[in-house]
Amino acid sequence: MAMCEVCGNNYDKAFTVTLGGQTHTFDSFECAIHALAPRCAHCHCRVIGHGIEQASGIYCCDHCARHAEQTHGAQREYVVYRHGWNQANQDPGRGLPEKMPVARVVAGSPEEACRLAFREVNLASGQTLSAEPADVVDARVNNLDLKAEALERAGTP
Repeated sequence: MAMCEVCGNNYDKAFTVTLGGQTHTFDSFECAIHALAPRCAHCHCRVIGHGIEQASGIYCCDHCARHAEQTHGAQREYVVYRHGWNQANQDPGRGLPEKMPVARVVAGSPEEACRLAFREVNLASGQTLSAEPADVVDARVNNLDLKAEALERAGTP
């Protein structure tokens, strides 16, 4: 029997899915979809079918893709990170990480996101900025939350 990484259920008919070199174990398609299916960049529903992939994100249908392009053009939301410790703004003595999220911005590219955030973020000598698409960051955080939730359930009698 294997344990589902989403709900923590031990099931003799569990299955695995390998995606991006990582293997995941689930007890149902519902849990697999919850953990792995991307969210529509416009309405945020899970994209279970083929979807529509554009530079600005993945969309569940043509309506959402058209609406997003009209609203944002080819832009998407990015999470901007500041790299590098400094006692003034990112002190490791206070438990702050070396890579810390400092802004969310809408931009046409990661480079543009960093330029936009640079206007609002304090950088000390030796610190740099980087950016990742917010939908990727949010999915990663959501996946970690689900794993922690499954571990909590597995630990309770």
